[in-house]
Amino acid sequence: MSFESFRYIWDDVQSGLKRNKGASLASIILIFVAVTLIGCLLLMRLALEDTITYVESQISMKVYVEKGYDTEQLSSVLVENDFIQSVEVETGDEVLAGLSHFFMNREHLLDSFTNGAMNDAIKVHVTDASLIEEVARSLDGMQGIAEVIYPQEMAQTLYEWIKKVETYGSIIAIILLIIACMVAYIAFHLALYQREKEIRVKLLVGANPAHVRLQFLIEGFLLGLVGGILSIFSTFALFELVLHPIEQAVPFLIQLDSSNRIIVFSLQCIVSIVIGIGASFLATRKLIRDV
Repeated sequence: MSFESFRYIWDDVQSGLKRNKGASLASIILIFVAVTLIGCLLLMRLALEDTITYVESQISMKVYVEKGYDTEQLSSVLVENDFIQSVEVETGDEVLAGLSHFFMNREHLLDSFTNGAMNDAIKVHVTDASLIEEVARSLDGMQGIAEVIYPQEMAQTLYEWIKKVETYGSIIAIILLIIACMVAYIAFHLALYQREKEIRVKLLVGANPAHVRLQFLIEGFLLGLVGGILSIFSTFALFELVLHPIEQAVPFLIQLDSSNRIIVFSLQCIVSIVIGIGASFLATRKLIRDV
């Protein structure tokens, strides 16, 4: 393609966007809203990863083994019970490593747990969560078991809330993505309908259908790019105004490094562009082929 051909296509792109301002603006707004929500959900999920991992660890029963007992052997005995679904052995060092982020900037408090002071543990998953208190009582006092820790009602409630937020948030994000794709598709379909005579004339005089379609693909790319950039700025504002202050106040609960933010922002831009180009391609595919 020559430079003159591309410049001609670019002029048509600008003209097309100006003639369909309402539809183009609606496409940008819907792409922006959908992708911003996805970015915010991802950012919050990454920021709260340590917290979620900790809460998840609290909804399973944990049995601490007395010093001098074989942890592996005891776990084998426990898993033979019908009310126990599975077990997972954690050494004292592994248990301590899982708690280390709660002692950030207070490392001196960890000194009392070092040098083997932390007991080995066995994470127990019961077959029926409603029986967990009864199972805990049956295991408490068993030879070789120093202490049984099981989830309290608050931990279970918090875990359920987290899962509901993740589930419903994902559903809403998917619905908004579908709506954004549909609006973008309608916008391009409307643009094609309004310019059908122009497109027919171009094709009749020998214009390359690929070049005609390229004009609309570029329009879709631009709408997606603008929506993506706006969503990145919005998500960055959320991080700076909400998540970053919380991260500074409670670093042991929220941790989000720059690489994760870059991944989220890049994903937002890519998804937005894919929506724009995909909607444009679907809208032009049949009409340009038929004319």
